[in-house]
Amino acid sequence: MSSSYDAAHLAGLIVENILYGIFVSMLSLVGYLLVAQKKIKERTWWPLIVTVGAIFLLSTARLIVDSKSLFIAFVKTESRSERDAFLLGSYTIPKGLIGCGVIWLGDFFVIYRCWIVWRRRIEVVLAPIILTAGSLACGFRFVSLLGNHSTVVNDPQTLSRWLTGTFVLSLCTNVIATACLAFKIWSVDRRSRRNLDIHAKSLTPILLVIIESGALNAAFIFAFTFTFAVESLASIPLSYALPHINGSTFLLVIIRVLVDTAREARYTTFDDSRPISFRRVNPREEIAVSMTSMSAAGSAEETTRKVAESGEL
Repeated sequence: MSSSYDAAHLAGLIVENILYGIFVSMLSLVGYLLVAQKKIKERTWWPLIVTVGAIFLLSTARLIVDSKSLFIAFVKTESRSERDAFLLGSYTIPKGLIGCGVIWLGDFFVIYRCWIVWRRRIEVVLAPIILTAGSLACGFRFVSLLGNHSTVVNDPQTLSRWLTGTFVLSLCTNVIATACLAFKIWSVDRRSRRNLDIHAKSLTPILLVIIESGALNAAFIFAFTFTFAVESLASIPLSYALPHINGSTFLLVIIRVLVDTAREARYTTFDDSRPISFRRVNPREEIAVSMTSMSAAGSAEETTRKVAESGEL
């Protein structure tokens, strides 16, 4: 293999360290905002917190594995053939599992978020669940093939097909679930403005955050899948960046929501504890508009419950 292959791996590790530093900085900011706003004690935030914690552990593990494998490859091997064999054979299984694991975590949370906002209607998320199951099957087959050195060396097209299937199905999951979520938020915003007796808070900022994060994640998955399918060296740095880009995209949504919540709490002067009255609103079709915050995961459910208990739904 050429020196360009070596340079791609080294560049990937440098990019990975930079992105991991950004990810940790964003994670620290999220932790500070959660504690400062006392969100850490709210039940509806825990799915987010657990998912972020899992992504952090996987990202850290991936950085350790990548650093160790490249250190051994470039420092402890004596010839190029040994280095190439090591890079193609050693640590590929844990790398593949961690990379796919981060993607699957994101898919599971996107499905969960959509399921919560649609009031636990399983038929809405049935297609994303089936696609994720297919992605899992393709991913595990890809990882199993990584353990076969002859397949890695002599039949890379087979690896490419299984990995492409994993990420294409994941991409479809993200697009469908994000579209369903965006449609629900848009329809709620439209209905609430028509039915509320008071001036309703617009859900458009939340809708934009959801679309932006979904589009960014989908764009990166598409870029990696395309470069890997055409066997471009650009896929190597992208593979190093994968866990940290996914985690940072996830944290970006949380930061936007928490910052908007803090800004609203600072400048809002009306009493948001007053009951909100609706006219002929079907509780199965309506998501109550939160007057203080709405997390990307579960605040909609909590707000709906509180408004319903007030007897106004």
